[in-house]
This record gives sequence, C-alpha cells and structure tokens, in this order.
Amino acid sequence: MSDRLKALCGAFKHGLDAIRKRACDNGIVKDIAGVGVNDGCPPKYAICAAFALCDQTMREQFAPSPIRWRCAMSDLDGDVRTRVQHIVEQVGPAAMNLEDPWARCEDPWPTIKEFMFDFSFSNYRIPELTGQWDGWPNGSGTVFRLLLAAESEVQGTGFTGRVNLVTRDLVKLCLVKSDLKVLVYKGYDQEDEAKGWKDGMLARIETTIKRCYENEHVPGEWLFLGLLGKWPESQSAYQHILTPQHQSITSATGW
Repeated sequence: MSDRLKALCGAFKHGLDAIRKRACDNGIVKDIAGVGVNDGCPPKYAICAAFALCDQTMREQFAPSPIRWRCAMSDLDGDVRTRVQHIVEQVGPAAMNLEDPWARCEDPWPTIKEFMFDFSFSNYRIPELTGQWDGWPNGSGTVFRLLLAAESEVQGTGFTGRVNLVTRDLVKLCLVKSDLKVLVYKGYDQEDEAKGWKDGMLARIETTIKRCYENEHVPGEWLFLGLLGKWPESQSAYQHILTPQHQSITSATGW
C-alpha cells in the first residue's frame, strides 16, 4: 500500500472512531449517527463525515493543491444544515485539531449537495469551476482535478443483493479519472467467509474493474474497505488494494 493510501486509511479510521465514540454519548451526534444500518454498519452520513474529517491528511498528501470536498446528504428537519455538517461541527475541531473546518473546505450546500459520487475531494469548488463564483486562478494551465472519489454501499441482504449493489456503485468509480478511489461496503464476518461470500464479492469487484478498461493498467490508486462490527458500539474493517500492476486485489489486511 502506498504512503498516500496508508495516510488516508488511517485518517478515515480515526474520523470514524471519533464519530462512533460521540454517537455513543448523548447529544446531536447520537441522534444523527447513532443508529446502525443493515445489522451493524454506520449510516452513510457518518461514513461521509469520516471522509470529511480526512481534510487535513488530504492537504498534507496533495500539498500545495487546494482541497475542497462535497457529498450528498439530507438536511435535518427545520435546519438548513445537513447531517454531515452537524457531525463535522460536533466532532471535527475536538477530534481532528481543526479550526472551523466547515468554513473553508466544502462546496456550499445550497449550491451543490452531490457531484456524481457519495463523496469527493477536488482541487477547486464546483461553483469556481463553472464560473458561478470567483476564485478560479488567472492564467492558462489550471484544470479541475478529482483527488478522491468514494462510494459507500452498506445495504443489501444475502450474497446476491449485496454484491449487485456494490458493483453497480463500483462502475461509477471505474468511469472517472481520480487520483484515489475508495469503495466502502458491508464486510463479511467469519460465518459469511466460510460460505465463500467474501471471495465471491472480491471476484465480482475484480471482474467489474477489468471489464471497464481496455488494457491491464487501471488508473488511480484503489482502496476497498469492508466494514465489520455493530455500530456505534464497535467498528472494525478489513482492507484491500489493487496490486501495483492493477491486475488483482490483494489479500485482506485489518485496521
């Protein structure tokens, strides 16, 4: 695994742990992110907030590039802010040693809540790219660049239901140019692994990726995270990456 993916994986784990611990306490984080989905996975807005809390790591890894992020998350009733915003505001400054992360990182929620993926980092905001806002640098040579694209799919029951949902999300990642690509899904415990479901999921992921490219080189660095545990009381994961030759998925390693 590259140093960049190691740093991202560590930051995502740290962010998810911080949200999980706060979700076990009283307060707004418990109300928003304290209920697991599909027998123990964190809800999607907790996963997106954990990516948002990778902001400082992304800045370090892609310096001196600007870092901006966005995700698609629902508003709270009677509040213009989103669930992800509430989580970041409650957890971010204390857990990640950031000052006012919301004010400087994200695309404005009234302007855009989704851009193709569940979560993405880029070098500029979408309104800057389209000319809606000032901020695009003067001079030629500057291009919009996706630094990270992530999809999260923790729903589905049985082997077929889960693998079909995950691989459909995977296609979106295959068809875009991004430095880093992350796929988060509900992992398989020892009982599921004994049924061959874990290997079956990885085989379908690998096949789907290969069918999207004309040669053996698959652009970008890829990270696959299988989430385990009972959110929010416990959470762990195993991870895979594509081999440097981008021909196969590596064996699982744990957090």
